[in-house]
Amino acid sequence: MRIAVDGTTMRDGAGIGTYARSVVEAMRSVPGTDLFVWNPKRRVPFLTRHVSLPVVATMKMTDVLFCPANQSPICWTGKTVVTVHDLTIYEHPEWFPKSKLDFAARVLVPRSLRRANAIVAVSEATKKQIGRVFPDVVDKVVVVYPGVVSVSPPHREEGTGVVAATSDTILFVGTLEPRKNLVNALAAFDAFLRMHRERAATTRFVIAGGIGWNAEPILEAIAQTNAAWQSVAGGDVVRQVGYVTEDEKANLYSQAACFFFPSWEEGFGLPVLEAMAAGVPVIASNRGALPEVGGDAVIYVEPDDTEQMAFAIAQCVMMPEALGEMVAAAKLRAAEFSWERTARSIVEIFEKI
Repeated sequence: MRIAVDGTTMRDGAGIGTYARSVVEAMRSVPGTDLFVWNPKRRVPFLTRHVSLPVVATMKMTDVLFCPANQSPICWTGKTVVTVHDLTIYEHPEWFPKSKLDFAARVLVPRSLRRANAIVAVSEATKKQIGRVFPDVVDKVVVVYPGVVSVSPPHREEGTGVVAATSDTILFVGTLEPRKNLVNALAAFDAFLRMHRERAATTRFVIAGGIGWNAEPILEAIAQTNAAWQSVAGGDVVRQVGYVTEDEKANLYSQAACFFFPSWEEGFGLPVLEAMAAGVPVIASNRGALPEVGGDAVIYVEPDDTEQMAFAIAQCVMMPEALGEMVAAAKLRAAEFSWERTARSIVEIFEKI
């Protein structure tokens, strides 16, 4: 079977880019697949994906086109499978800039899902969301979970890395944007420090990820939290380190006392799974797909309850020995998610359409 892949998101640093790279790499090992990935170095907006890709895919006599990022090329008329990560922009447009409510959201995504032969949802939560937003396509939806790779830090000299290691690092990984609920996360961290002032000298909240849309309130909350604790801690208690490489991210996981991910909504939540695989205790919100991912191996919190979040942070930072069973269960659960299984399941969908 000849499969063409829209690889135009593979260079993205966020979760969709990780998904596209990982599933394509795993597909190369599935027997019987002849894979062609369209990921040119030079791109022209709209034309590269929506015109050039269909032309090249047709020339290569493609049996099916796989589109791993919510939409398919407008000029493609052959068989198509589209992965949907989430449709939160339709249910919570207030979390996104007006520029995101553009031609893609209004036209391309609805058109892509209605024309697709099959739709891959990354979780049951995403499948339900598709049913709410586009009920006419839900019969074509198949849930295929993403995978996770083993997150092991590379060898490095002591004292190097994105941040200096402390025994009390609270870690967040993700794009700084409203859906991630970082303003409440910072308020919870501040509440923890107020309850345990003696920890201000060593406890740090490390935020790793690029600055996204509508991030101004988050950046202001970071500055206010640092200003409030500067004199007590002798430095910044919140460290925003920006986008990190895979090796840098692995080092951050290895240093963390806990991983804190209190998002309002997630279609899957790959960083949670990465932290679980790395043996880091996870605090996550009880919304979206996060309980589906974490199962019984995560501490869940209400995303608007900063006091509950603060107590969860205290549990991880001050009583790590009590979390051994949860961490062990998290590693076992994370091992159930593999990119090889994801790739095989998607190829099976190709064969059925």
